[in-house]
Amino acid sequence: HSFPPAISEYGQLNLPGNKAALVHEIVTNCHNATDVLSEFCATATLIIDGGKIPYQFTGKPNMTFRQYADIISKMLMKKFDTFKRIDIVFDVYLPNSLKAATREKRGKGIRRRVAAANKCPGNWMQFLKDAINKKELNEYLAETLSALSYPQGRELFVTSQEKVLSNCGTAMPDSDQEEADSRLLLHAKSALSQNMTFVYIISNDTDVIIIALGVYHKLRSEHIFDDMVIEFGIGQHERRISVKSLAESLGQTRSQAMVFFHSFTGTDTTSSFRNIGKKRAYEAFKAYSEIEQIFSDFHVNPFPNFDEEHEKFKKIQRFVILMYSKTSLLHNTDEARLDLYFSRSQNIENIPPTKNALFLHTRRALYQSGVWSRCLEAQQNLPSPKDFGWLESSDQVIKWIPNWMSQFEASIECREFVKCGCQTSCTSSKRCKCNSADLKCTRLCKCKCLDKVMYE
Repeated sequence: HSFPPAISEYGQLNLPGNKAALVHEIVTNCHNATDVLSEFCATATLIIDGGKIPYQFTGKPNMTFRQYADIISKMLMKKFDTFKRIDIVFDVYLPNSLKAATREKRGKGIRRRVAAANKCPGNWMQFLKDAINKKELNEYLAETLSALSYPQGRELFVTSQEKVLSNCGTAMPDSDQEEADSRLLLHAKSALSQNMTFVYIISNDTDVIIIALGVYHKLRSEHIFDDMVIEFGIGQHERRISVKSLAESLGQTRSQAMVFFHSFTGTDTTSSFRNIGKKRAYEAFKAYSEIEQIFSDFHVNPFPNFDEEHEKFKKIQRFVILMYSKTSLLHNTDEARLDLYFSRSQNIENIPPTKNALFLHTRRALYQSGVWSRCLEAQQNLPSPKDFGWLESSDQVIKWIPNWMSQFEASIECREFVKCGCQTSCTSSKRCKCNSADLKCTRLCKCKCLDKVMYE
Protein backbone atom coordinates (compact mmCIF):
# COMPACT_ATOMS: atom_id res chain seq x y z
CA HIS A 1 0.00 0.00 0.00
CA SER A 2 1.05 3.60 -0.57
CA PHE A 3 0.11 6.53 1.60
CA PRO A 4 0.50 10.30 1.20
CA PRO A 5 3.63 11.12 3.27
CA ALA A 6 2.46 14.70 3.91
CA ILE A 7 -0.56 13.60 5.98
CA SER A 8 0.04 9.98 6.99
CA GLU A 9 2.30 8.04 9.29
CA TYR A 10 2.88 4.67 7.62
CA GLY A 11 -0.78 4.33 6.78
CA GLN A 12 -2.15 5.80 9.99
CA LEU A 13 -3.28 9.33 10.75
CA ASN A 14 -0.46 11.80 11.29
CA LEU A 15 -1.83 13.12 14.58
CA PRO A 16 -1.02 16.73 15.57
CA GLY A 17 1.81 17.15 18.03
CA ASN A 18 0.33 20.17 19.80
CA LYS A 19 -3.34 20.98 19.28
CA ALA A 20 -3.15 23.63 22.01
CA ALA A 21 -0.91 25.75 19.75
CA LEU A 22 -4.09 27.07 18.15
CA VAL A 23 -5.29 28.37 21.52
CA HIS A 24 -2.03 30.26 21.94
CA GLU A 25 -2.57 31.85 18.52
CA ILE A 26 -6.10 33.13 19.03
CA VAL A 27 -6.27 33.68 22.81
CA THR A 28 -4.49 36.60 24.45
CA ASN A 29 -4.48 37.91 28.01
CA CYS A 30 -7.35 40.24 27.18
CA HIS A 31 -9.54 37.16 26.75
CA ASN A 32 -8.98 35.99 30.33
CA ALA A 33 -12.13 35.88 32.45
CA THR A 34 -11.99 38.39 35.29
CA ASP A 35 -15.35 37.98 37.06
CA VAL A 36 -15.05 34.42 38.33
CA LEU A 37 -17.65 33.47 40.95
CA SER A 38 -16.56 33.64 44.59
CA GLU A 39 -19.94 32.95 46.21
CA PHE A 40 -23.17 31.11 45.46
CA CYS A 41 -25.04 32.16 42.33
CA ALA A 42 -28.55 30.78 41.71
CA THR A 43 -28.15 31.17 37.93
CA ALA A 44 -24.69 29.63 37.53
CA THR A 45 -23.94 26.19 36.14
CA LEU A 46 -20.72 24.16 36.17
CA ILE A 47 -20.07 21.67 33.37
CA ILE A 48 -17.21 19.21 33.86
CA ASP A 49 -15.52 17.18 31.16
CA GLY A 50 -15.75 13.75 32.81
CA GLY A 51 -12.59 12.60 31.09
CA LYS A 52 -10.59 14.93 33.33
CA ILE A 53 -11.88 13.47 36.61
CA PRO A 54 -9.86 10.20 36.79
CA TYR A 55 -6.66 12.11 35.99
CA GLN A 56 -7.29 14.80 38.57
CA PHE A 57 -8.47 12.32 41.22
CA THR A 58 -6.47 9.09 41.04
CA GLY A 59 -7.55 5.85 42.67
CA LYS A 60 -5.28 4.36 45.34
CA PRO A 61 -4.42 0.62 45.62
CA ASN A 62 -6.16 0.08 48.99
CA MET A 63 -9.20 2.14 48.03
CA THR A 64 -12.47 0.60 46.83
CA PHE A 65 -14.32 2.12 43.91
CA ARG A 66 -17.06 3.15 46.35
CA GLN A 67 -14.49 5.11 48.35
CA TYR A 68 -13.23 6.60 45.10
CA ALA A 69 -16.77 7.76 44.26
CA ASP A 70 -16.98 9.36 47.73
CA ILE A 71 -13.97 11.52 46.87
CA ILE A 72 -15.73 12.78 43.75
CA SER A 73 -18.96 13.43 45.68
CA LYS A 74 -17.07 15.57 48.22
CA MET A 75 -15.68 17.60 45.34
CA LEU A 76 -19.22 18.12 44.03
CA MET A 77 -20.50 19.17 47.46
CA LYS A 78 -17.83 21.86 47.54
CA LYS A 79 -18.71 23.04 44.03
CA PHE A 80 -22.37 23.29 45.02
CA ASP A 81 -21.36 26.08 47.40
CA THR A 82 -21.01 28.20 44.26
CA PHE A 83 -23.13 26.62 41.52
CA LYS A 84 -26.81 25.74 41.48
CA ARG A 85 -26.41 23.18 38.69
CA ILE A 86 -23.52 20.81 37.92
CA ASP A 87 -23.21 18.63 34.81
CA ILE A 88 -20.64 15.86 34.33
CA VAL A 89 -20.26 14.70 30.73
CA PHE A 90 -18.42 11.49 29.84
CA ASP A 91 -17.33 10.12 26.48
CA VAL A 92 -19.36 7.30 24.97
CA TYR A 93 -17.25 4.29 23.98
CA LEU A 94 -18.66 2.91 20.72
CA PRO A 95 -17.35 -0.27 19.06
CA ASN A 96 -17.28 1.38 15.61
CA SER A 97 -15.71 4.67 16.67
CA LEU A 98 -13.47 6.66 14.34
CA LYS A 99 -11.29 7.29 17.40
CA ALA A 100 -10.50 3.57 17.83
CA ALA A 101 -7.13 3.87 16.08
CA THR A 102 -6.15 6.87 18.21
CA ARG A 103 -7.08 4.98 21.39
CA GLU A 104 -5.08 1.97 20.24
CA LYS A 105 -2.02 4.23 19.86
CA ARG A 106 -2.22 5.05 23.57
CA GLY A 107 -1.47 1.41 24.37
CA LYS A 108 -3.32 -1.39 26.10
CA GLY A 109 -4.05 -1.22 29.81
CA ILE A 110 -4.74 -3.64 32.64
CA ARG A 111 -8.31 -4.92 32.75
CA ARG A 112 -10.02 -4.47 36.14
CA ARG A 113 -13.76 -4.86 36.70
CA VAL A 114 -15.34 -1.78 38.27
CA ALA A 115 -17.71 -2.49 41.18
CA ALA A 116 -18.37 -0.78 44.51
CA ALA A 117 -16.52 -3.35 46.65
CA ASN A 118 -13.63 -3.95 44.24
CA LYS A 119 -10.24 -2.37 44.92
CA CYS A 120 -8.76 0.23 42.63
CA PRO A 121 -5.76 -1.08 40.65
CA GLY A 122 -2.21 -0.38 41.73
CA ASN A 123 -1.30 1.14 38.39
CA TRP A 124 -4.10 3.65 37.84
CA MET A 125 -2.73 5.07 34.59
CA GLN A 126 -2.49 1.62 33.01
CA PHE A 127 -6.06 0.99 34.16
CA LEU A 128 -7.22 4.12 32.32
CA LYS A 129 -5.71 2.96 29.02
CA ASP A 130 -8.36 0.25 28.71
CA ALA A 131 -11.55 1.57 27.08
CA ILE A 132 -13.76 -1.01 28.84
CA ASN A 133 -12.36 0.06 32.22
CA LYS A 134 -13.15 3.71 31.51
CA LYS A 135 -16.63 2.86 30.24
CA GLU A 136 -17.40 0.89 33.42
CA LEU A 137 -15.90 3.60 35.65
CA ASN A 138 -17.94 6.32 33.95
CA GLU A 139 -21.16 4.33 34.28
CA TYR A 140 -20.47 3.48 37.91
CA LEU A 141 -19.75 7.10 38.81
CA ALA A 142 -22.87 8.28 36.97
CA GLU A 143 -25.14 5.84 38.82
CA THR A 144 -23.52 6.42 42.21
CA LEU A 145 -23.25 10.21 42.10
CA SER A 146 -26.75 10.80 40.72
CA ALA A 147 -28.26 8.70 43.55
CA LEU A 148 -26.69 10.77 46.37
CA SER A 149 -28.34 13.60 48.30
CA TYR A 150 -27.16 17.16 47.78
CA PRO A 151 -28.17 20.53 49.30
CA GLN A 152 -31.75 21.50 48.59
CA GLY A 153 -32.32 23.06 45.20
CA ARG A 154 -29.01 21.87 43.75
CA GLU A 155 -29.20 19.90 40.50
CA LEU A 156 -26.80 17.27 39.17
CA PHE A 157 -26.83 15.84 35.64
CA VAL A 158 -24.41 13.03 34.73
CA THR A 159 -24.21 11.24 31.40
CA SER A 160 -24.16 7.45 31.26
CA GLN A 161 -23.62 6.40 27.65
CA GLU A 162 -26.55 7.90 25.70
CA LYS A 163 -28.64 8.60 28.81
CA VAL A 164 -28.51 11.46 31.32
CA LEU A 165 -28.99 10.60 35.01
CA SER A 166 -30.13 13.26 37.47
CA ASN A 167 -30.98 13.80 41.14
CA CYS A 168 -33.96 16.00 40.24
CA GLY A 169 -37.18 15.80 38.29
CA THR A 170 -35.82 17.76 35.34
CA ALA A 171 -34.97 15.42 32.48
CA MET A 172 -32.60 15.75 29.56
CA PRO A 173 -33.18 13.76 26.37
CA ASP A 174 -30.98 10.84 25.35
CA SER A 175 -28.17 11.77 22.99
CA ASP A 176 -26.32 9.88 20.27
CA GLN A 177 -23.26 12.12 20.65
CA GLU A 178 -20.07 10.15 21.20
CA GLU A 179 -17.62 12.86 22.24
CA ALA A 180 -17.84 14.69 25.55
CA ASP A 181 -16.10 17.61 23.82
CA SER A 182 -19.21 18.41 21.80
CA ARG A 183 -21.80 17.12 24.28
CA LEU A 184 -20.58 19.65 26.84
CA LEU A 185 -22.13 22.36 24.68
CA LEU A 186 -25.42 20.46 24.49
CA HIS A 187 -25.51 20.61 28.30
CA ALA A 188 -24.63 24.30 28.17
CA LYS A 189 -27.64 24.84 25.92
CA SER A 190 -29.82 22.90 28.39
CA ALA A 191 -28.61 25.06 31.28
CA LEU A 192 -29.25 28.28 29.35
CA SER A 193 -32.76 27.09 28.55
CA GLN A 194 -33.29 26.89 32.35
CA ASN A 195 -32.44 30.59 32.53
CA MET A 196 -28.89 30.08 33.74
CA THR A 197 -26.85 33.21 33.06
CA PHE A 198 -23.31 31.96 33.71
CA VAL A 199 -21.76 28.79 32.31
CA TYR A 200 -18.40 27.57 33.61
CA ILE A 201 -16.80 24.65 31.74
CA ILE A 202 -13.82 22.64 32.99
CA SER A 203 -11.88 20.86 30.24
CA ASN A 204 -8.28 20.52 29.12
CA ASP A 205 -9.10 19.79 25.49
CA THR A 206 -8.48 22.43 22.83
CA ASP A 207 -11.43 21.00 20.89
CA VAL A 208 -13.86 22.29 23.54
CA ILE A 209 -12.67 25.89 23.16
CA ILE A 210 -13.02 25.74 19.38
CA ILE A 211 -16.46 24.09 19.49
CA ALA A 212 -17.70 26.64 22.04
CA LEU A 213 -16.34 29.42 19.86
CA GLY A 214 -18.22 28.06 16.86
CA VAL A 215 -21.64 27.94 18.56
CA TYR A 216 -21.33 30.98 20.82
CA HIS A 217 -23.09 33.42 18.51
CA LYS A 218 -25.97 31.00 17.92
CA LEU A 219 -26.43 30.52 21.68
CA ARG A 220 -26.22 34.27 22.17
CA SER A 221 -28.99 34.80 19.60
CA GLU A 222 -31.30 32.38 21.44
CA HIS A 223 -30.51 32.98 25.12
CA ILE A 224 -29.63 35.85 27.43
CA PHE A 225 -26.55 35.14 29.52
CA ASP A 226 -23.54 36.94 30.95
CA ASP A 227 -20.67 34.75 29.85
CA MET A 228 -19.35 31.29 29.15
CA VAL A 229 -15.95 30.62 30.73
CA ILE A 230 -13.67 27.65 30.04
CA GLU A 231 -11.08 26.60 32.60
CA PHE A 232 -8.22 25.30 30.46
CA GLY A 233 -4.76 23.96 31.28
CA ILE A 234 -3.08 22.46 34.34
CA GLY A 235 -1.15 23.96 37.24
CA GLN A 236 0.75 27.15 36.43
CA HIS A 237 -0.54 26.93 32.84
CA GLU A 238 -4.18 26.99 33.94
CA ARG A 239 -6.22 29.88 32.63
CA ARG A 240 -9.87 30.91 32.48
CA ILE A 241 -10.92 31.93 28.99
CA SER A 242 -13.96 34.12 28.39
CA VAL A 243 -15.66 32.70 25.31
CA LYS A 244 -17.71 35.88 25.09
CA SER A 245 -14.61 38.06 24.89
CA LEU A 246 -12.85 35.72 22.45
CA ALA A 247 -15.86 35.29 20.13
CA GLU A 248 -16.63 38.99 20.03
CA SER A 249 -13.02 39.94 19.28
CA LEU A 250 -12.76 37.41 16.43
CA GLY A 251 -16.23 38.14 15.06
CA GLN A 252 -18.91 35.66 14.07
CA THR A 253 -17.47 34.59 10.71
CA ARG A 254 -13.97 33.80 11.99
CA SER A 255 -15.32 32.19 15.18
CA GLN A 256 -17.35 29.79 13.05
CA ALA A 257 -14.49 29.28 10.59
CA MET A 258 -12.22 28.07 13.40
CA VAL A 259 -14.22 24.84 13.69
CA PHE A 260 -13.31 23.57 10.23
CA PHE A 261 -9.84 25.12 10.41
CA HIS A 262 -9.09 23.10 13.55
CA SER A 263 -10.44 19.90 12.03
CA PHE A 264 -8.57 20.45 8.76
CA THR A 265 -5.20 21.06 10.43
CA GLY A 266 -5.31 18.00 12.69
CA THR A 267 -7.38 16.43 15.47
CA ASP A 268 -7.86 12.94 16.93
CA THR A 269 -9.66 11.81 13.76
CA THR A 270 -7.96 13.92 11.10
CA SER A 271 -4.33 14.16 10.08
CA SER A 272 -2.11 17.15 10.53
CA PHE A 273 0.20 18.23 7.72
CA ARG A 274 3.70 16.99 8.42
CA ASN A 275 5.96 19.76 9.74
CA ILE A 276 3.11 22.28 9.39
CA GLY A 277 1.87 23.20 12.86
CA LYS A 278 -1.26 25.07 13.89
CA LYS A 279 0.69 28.33 14.09
CA ARG A 280 2.00 28.20 10.54
CA ALA A 281 -1.39 27.13 9.22
CA TYR A 282 -3.10 29.99 11.05
CA GLU A 283 -0.67 32.47 9.53
CA ALA A 284 -1.67 31.22 6.07
CA PHE A 285 -5.33 31.44 7.08
CA LYS A 286 -4.99 35.08 8.07
CA ALA A 287 -3.05 35.90 4.91
CA TYR A 288 -5.66 34.36 2.60
CA SER A 289 -8.86 36.29 3.35
CA GLU A 290 -11.03 34.38 0.85
CA ILE A 291 -10.85 31.15 2.86
CA GLU A 292 -12.50 32.50 6.03
CA GLN A 293 -16.03 32.67 4.62
CA ILE A 294 -15.71 29.22 3.05
CA PHE A 295 -14.66 27.65 6.36
CA SER A 296 -17.48 29.49 8.13
CA ASP A 297 -19.99 28.14 5.60
CA PHE A 298 -18.84 24.60 6.41
CA HIS A 299 -19.86 25.23 10.03
CA VAL A 300 -23.24 26.79 9.23
CA ASN A 301 -24.07 24.12 6.61
CA PRO A 302 -22.21 20.97 7.74
CA PHE A 303 -21.52 17.87 5.65
CA PRO A 304 -21.54 19.58 2.21
CA ASN A 305 -21.15 17.47 -0.89
CA PHE A 306 -18.86 18.67 -3.69
CA ASP A 307 -16.21 17.23 -6.01
CA GLU A 308 -12.55 18.00 -6.71
CA GLU A 309 -13.41 20.59 -9.34
CA HIS A 310 -15.65 22.66 -7.10
CA GLU A 311 -14.67 26.29 -6.57
CA LYS A 312 -14.48 25.83 -2.80
CA PHE A 313 -11.96 23.02 -3.14
CA LYS A 314 -9.89 25.19 -5.48
CA LYS A 315 -9.72 27.76 -2.67
CA ILE A 316 -8.73 25.05 -0.21
CA GLN A 317 -5.88 24.02 -2.50
CA ARG A 318 -4.66 27.61 -2.62
CA PHE A 319 -4.79 27.81 1.19
CA VAL A 320 -2.73 24.62 1.53
CA ILE A 321 -0.13 25.87 -0.96
CA LEU A 322 0.27 29.03 1.14
CA MET A 323 0.90 26.88 4.19
CA TYR A 324 3.94 25.46 2.40
CA SER A 325 5.07 28.55 0.50
CA LYS A 326 4.05 32.14 1.28
CA THR A 327 5.32 33.36 -2.10
CA SER A 328 3.84 30.71 -4.41
CA LEU A 329 1.41 31.96 -7.05
CA LEU A 330 0.04 28.50 -7.83
CA HIS A 331 -3.53 27.33 -7.17
CA ASN A 332 -3.25 23.59 -7.89
CA THR A 333 -1.56 21.36 -5.33
CA ASP A 334 -0.28 18.92 -7.98
CA GLU A 335 1.51 21.78 -9.72
CA ALA A 336 2.78 23.08 -6.39
CA ARG A 337 4.18 19.66 -5.51
CA LEU A 338 6.19 19.63 -8.71
CA ASP A 339 7.43 23.17 -8.23
CA LEU A 340 8.45 22.72 -4.60
CA TYR A 341 10.06 19.35 -5.16
CA PHE A 342 12.19 20.41 -8.12
CA SER A 343 12.97 24.01 -7.21
CA ARG A 344 13.77 23.41 -3.55
CA SER A 345 14.76 19.72 -3.57
CA GLN A 346 12.22 19.16 -0.80
CA ASN A 347 11.73 15.78 0.81
CA ILE A 348 8.52 14.17 -0.41
CA GLU A 349 6.88 14.49 3.03
CA ASN A 350 7.54 18.24 3.07
CA ILE A 351 5.47 19.07 0.01
CA PRO A 352 1.65 19.16 -0.15
CA PRO A 353 -0.31 15.95 -0.71
CA THR A 354 -1.68 15.27 -4.18
CA LYS A 355 -4.92 16.95 -5.17
CA ASN A 356 -6.78 13.65 -4.79
CA ALA A 357 -5.30 12.84 -1.37
CA LEU A 358 -6.03 16.40 -0.21
CA PHE A 359 -9.64 16.10 -1.35
CA LEU A 360 -10.17 12.94 0.72
CA HIS A 361 -8.47 14.60 3.69
CA THR A 362 -10.87 17.53 3.25
CA ARG A 363 -13.81 15.10 3.33
CA ARG A 364 -12.58 13.62 6.63
CA ALA A 365 -12.16 17.12 8.05
CA LEU A 366 -15.70 18.01 6.94
CA TYR A 367 -17.02 14.98 8.77
CA GLN A 368 -15.33 15.87 12.06
CA SER A 369 -16.25 19.56 11.84
CA GLY A 370 -19.81 18.51 11.00
CA VAL A 371 -19.99 16.47 14.20
CA TRP A 372 -18.88 19.53 16.17
CA SER A 373 -21.21 21.87 14.30
CA ARG A 374 -24.20 19.74 15.31
CA CYS A 375 -23.21 19.71 18.98
CA LEU A 376 -26.41 21.50 20.04
CA GLU A 377 -28.55 18.66 18.69
CA ALA A 378 -29.24 15.73 21.04
CA GLN A 379 -29.74 13.39 18.07
CA GLN A 380 -27.15 14.24 15.45
CA ASN A 381 -28.14 11.53 12.95
CA LEU A 382 -24.73 11.63 11.32
CA PRO A 383 -24.09 10.47 7.75
CA SER A 384 -21.88 7.45 7.14
CA PRO A 385 -18.12 8.06 7.34
CA LYS A 386 -17.70 6.10 4.09
CA ASP A 387 -19.08 9.14 2.27
CA PHE A 388 -16.41 11.32 3.89
CA GLY A 389 -13.02 9.80 3.20
CA TRP A 390 -13.22 6.63 5.29
CA LEU A 391 -13.23 2.92 4.40
CA GLU A 392 -14.84 0.14 6.41
CA SER A 393 -12.35 -2.34 7.81
CA SER A 394 -12.67 -6.02 8.69
CA ASP A 395 -10.55 -5.44 11.80
CA GLN A 396 -12.35 -6.29 15.04
CA VAL A 397 -11.10 -3.18 16.84
CA ILE A 398 -10.46 -0.54 14.19
CA LYS A 399 -13.64 -0.46 12.10
CA TRP A 400 -12.72 2.55 9.97
CA ILE A 401 -9.48 3.35 8.17
CA PRO A 402 -8.67 6.45 6.09
CA ASN A 403 -9.24 6.25 2.35
CA TRP A 404 -5.96 7.83 1.37
CA MET A 405 -6.46 8.00 -2.39
CA SER A 406 -9.03 7.07 -5.01
CA GLN A 407 -6.68 7.32 -7.99
CA PHE A 408 -3.91 4.99 -9.11
CA GLU A 409 -0.76 5.30 -7.04
CA ALA A 410 2.52 6.39 -8.55
CA SER A 411 5.09 3.81 -9.55
CA ILE A 412 6.58 2.15 -6.51
CA GLU A 413 10.07 2.64 -7.86
CA CYS A 414 9.61 6.30 -8.87
CA ARG A 415 12.69 6.00 -11.09
CA GLU A 416 12.27 9.59 -12.29
CA PHE A 417 13.21 10.81 -8.79
CA VAL A 418 16.73 9.39 -9.18
CA LYS A 419 19.22 12.26 -9.20
CA CYS A 420 22.97 12.49 -9.52
CA GLY A 421 25.44 14.68 -7.70
CA CYS A 422 28.00 15.05 -10.48
CA GLN A 423 29.96 18.30 -10.30
CA THR A 424 30.33 18.70 -14.08
CA SER A 425 28.61 17.22 -17.11
CA CYS A 426 27.84 13.53 -16.69
CA THR A 427 29.83 10.80 -18.41
CA SER A 428 29.25 7.11 -18.86
CA SER A 429 30.91 6.54 -15.52
CA LYS A 430 29.09 4.15 -13.22
CA ARG A 431 29.57 6.72 -10.46
CA CYS A 432 26.75 8.72 -12.05
CA LYS A 433 23.45 7.49 -10.57
CA CYS A 434 21.49 8.50 -13.67
CA ASN A 435 23.78 6.56 -16.02
CA SER A 436 23.68 3.59 -13.68
CA ALA A 437 19.88 3.63 -13.80
CA ASP A 438 19.90 4.14 -17.59
CA LEU A 439 18.10 7.48 -17.16
CA LYS A 440 18.66 10.96 -18.48
CA CYS A 441 19.41 13.72 -15.98
CA THR A 442 16.58 15.91 -14.70
CA ARG A 443 16.24 19.26 -12.92
CA LEU A 444 16.82 17.40 -9.66
CA CYS A 445 20.42 16.68 -10.63
CA LYS A 446 23.27 18.95 -9.56
CA CYS A 447 25.25 18.30 -12.74
CA LYS A 448 25.79 20.78 -15.60
CA CYS A 449 24.24 18.65 -18.34
CA LEU A 450 22.46 20.72 -20.97
CA ASP A 451 19.96 18.08 -22.13
CA LYS A 452 18.04 17.57 -18.86
CA VAL A 453 14.56 16.16 -19.26
CA MET A 454 11.26 16.40 -17.39
CA TYR A 455 9.44 13.11 -16.81
CA GLU A 456 5.66 13.12 -17.18
